Amino acid sequence: MNSKPLILLSLSLFIMTGISCNYLIRKHLGMDKNIDFFQGEKEIVKYYQPFTSKRNTNIYSFNSVKSFASIKDSISNYPLVYIENIDTKELLVINCHEDLKSTTADINNNDYKYLITQEKNKYELIKKAIEEKCYPIYAHSNNTYGNWSVYIISGTFFGEKIKSRFFSLTNINGISEINIVNLSGKQTDESDEE
Repeated sequence: MNSKPLILLSLSLFIMTGISCNYLIRKHLGMDKNIDFFQGEKEIVKYYQPFTSKRNTNIYSFNSVKSFASIKDSISNYPLVYIENIDTKELLVINCHEDLKSTTADINNNDYKYLITQEKNKYELIKKAIEEKCYPIYAHSNNTYGNWSVYIISGTFFGEKIKSRFFSLTNINGISEINIVNLSGKQTDESDEE
């Protein structure tokens, strides 16, 4: 079957109806029409609640809008997940477009070589941001220890579908901790006012 007519029909519908790619991406990801980047701590903790009951979990938020703005270009392509093997220092990178259930199974079966990255600069930037530009809004310890440290870089504004997709990563065997760097945060604070 020739797909050319289908492509032309789709393009015509986009042009005639005024539907943008941005709209389709938001619908596909389950994002609200009006994205709210500013959330209170209670809302942030509530959004990530499914992650907090299973493992040692830390949730961080940026100190200010300026703190996030200073590194946002360096950590593009979020939501994103870094998984570090604490023993071997191997670093895995996963984005939200991958089949995360299959990826989880691959990690559990030690078949994850395709996820290993040598580009550790963004990961180090995230860890440094946690130390210097973020503050903890939630910490839970249930004394589980393993060899994987998971860093999820996401925001409450990404919606429920993304959160549900990332939740499958909690089934990785041997997770020591989950660190969530939340991209939504306080609207105003002392460091934003000049």
